[in-house]
Amino acid sequence: MRYYEGLLRKRLNAILNDIFCEKSIIEDYLMDLPKGRLKIRKKGGKRYYYHWLEGKEKGITRNKELVNKLRFRRELEKELMRIEEEKLSITKTLEKLADIREDDALARKWLEEPWEKYAAYPDKLLYRTKSGIMVRSKSEKIIADMLYEYGLPFRYECGIECDGEYLWPDFVIRKKNGEIVIWEHMGLMSRPDYYYKNIEKIKKYRSVGFVQHKNLICTWEEDLYDIEELKKIIEKFLL
Repeated sequence: MRYYEGLLRKRLNAILNDIFCEKSIIEDYLMDLPKGRLKIRKKGGKRYYYHWLEGKEKGITRNKELVNKLRFRRELEKELMRIEEEKLSITKTLEKLADIREDDALARKWLEEPWEKYAAYPDKLLYRTKSGIMVRSKSEKIIADMLYEYGLPFRYECGIECDGEYLWPDFVIRKKNGEIVIWEHMGLMSRPDYYYKNIEKIKKYRSVGFVQHKNLICTWEEDLYDIEELKKIIEKFLL
């Protein structure tokens, strides 16, 4: 991804350089052309040309050379406006790419920082994700792969300290603005023991500031049946 961003940045800078050259050439031409604007009126099926300069208007229909020069000035000024708009658009795109590069650096730094990882039952890590990490269920793999595709950095089974004990959410995710969101996938809610255990876990998350519909995502198995619905969850809470 960063390779293609680099190519895009290089291409946009080349276009921007061409725009500056074109702008310089047009401005040189405009310096040699008469100032003012060409105005055209129709009367009796004929066209009459006027030179508008400093609030005054003068008929120049018979002065073909001046008419052509003012017409040329008008076309050059239109082209100058067009390339100014293109320059602004490219500049904004380059700024966004710079923001992406900065965010990538911050995300990499966050991922490389030491963090408490759940170490129990390593033999249950059975499913390899697109990011290369191993997870415990097919549902977790679906979520991890989707986060990866959206370019969202995450930690799998990262410890969160709650009132002196560690809880282990399935995913701790860093949003592009730096905010942290945790994601719990509750795959076995039909089991009473699992159900009540997770209800208690949510209470503890809330006690340290992780609240549903804000920075805590909770999904059940049926939430993953439709990939489009999963995308909506990610786009609403993480982008």
